[in-house]
Amino acid sequence: MRGSIIGSIRVRQSRVTPIGPIPSVPRERRQQTPMVSHTIDLRAL
Repeated sequence: MRGSIIGSIRVRQSRVTPIGPIPSVPRERRQQTPMVSHTIDLRAL
């Protein structure tokens, strides 16, 4: 069950990430913020 949730999160990231040419710094910020929200969601579940 946990693996399926993580898999869905990865699918979401893969769909959201390709928005065109993105610099390396914004990409790191984008990865950090979603990870925090995902961890909170997993704990809530």
